[in-house]
Amino acid sequence: MEKSKIESIIKEIEEAAKKIGESHGLEIRTAGGYHYTTNNFRFQIEAAVVNDEGVAETREVEDFKHLAFRFGFQPDDLHKELIIQGRTFRIVGLKPRNFKYPIICEELGTLKQYKLGADQVKEGLKERLKQ
Repeated sequence: MEKSKIESIIKEIEEAAKKIGESHGLEIRTAGGYHYTTNNFRFQIEAAVVNDEGVAETREVEDFKHLAFRFGFQPDDLHKELIIQGRTFRIVGLKPRNFKYPIICEELGTLKQYKLGADQVKEGLKERLKQ
């Protein structure tokens, strides 16, 4: 299979899954990349309940709430905004197995996600408080 065809198919599946998720109060998205050979491909789909505030309770959100203290954060730091190199981010989750870059942040405006180091995020939170 060609890579472009696989990506097109995955995009169609994501669009269909989004509609299904909305009707069930879930956020459904692909997780990670995909693997393929000449004749087949595989990828993962992840579903999370959307809470009353409209936030999907993903594994990364749950991990932040339960394990933030291991990295010097409090559970209520989730969704706080920070500034790094003049760009504004929001804390959206935690990958505890990635000790070097465990904090997942989303850049406001682009919604692109980045894995950042705990110290870098702490400095970004301090920078935000200065403003």
